[in-house]
Amino acid sequence: MTQERATLLSAISAGEDRLAISMPDGTLTYRQLRHAISVLASDLTGEQPIAVWATAELATAVAVFTALATGTVIVPLNPKSGERELAHVLNDARPCAIIAGSRTELPETLSSLRRISVDLDLDETREGSWPDDPPGTSAALIMYTRRH
Repeated sequence: MTQERATLLSAISAGEDRLAISMPDGTLTYRQLRHAISVLASDLTGEQPIAVWATAELATAVAVFTALATGTVIVPLNPKSGERELAHVLNDARPCAIIAGSRTELPETLSSLRRISVDLDLDETREGSWPDDPPGTSAALIMYTRRH
């Protein structure tokens, strides 16, 4: 594991009650982020890669941090992409599922993917456990860019 990844995950794993993330839809402390990652990690089956509906929301940040913590390869999907672009990424990367916020509506193009919802209702009693350290050589992201 790289030093930066180890330091970031160590801070989250410690679970302090200080601000970790601030996004337009809210904030999470390190303790809340640790809980959200632990719960989402329990929904991952080990199949890879997994697509992430990459919005500017806490759910996306939780998905990315969970991928880093578990060694899951993710494919961020831009919500501004058209059907052709999304279809290309799906056909090329072949993600086995998609992670999105529980209230997020996804386009029909993604309906064939198993959905994993990030529910940030932090009052819930659902438990998860902090994932084991991923292999140090695991990839993190498969990024697609537009050609101009």
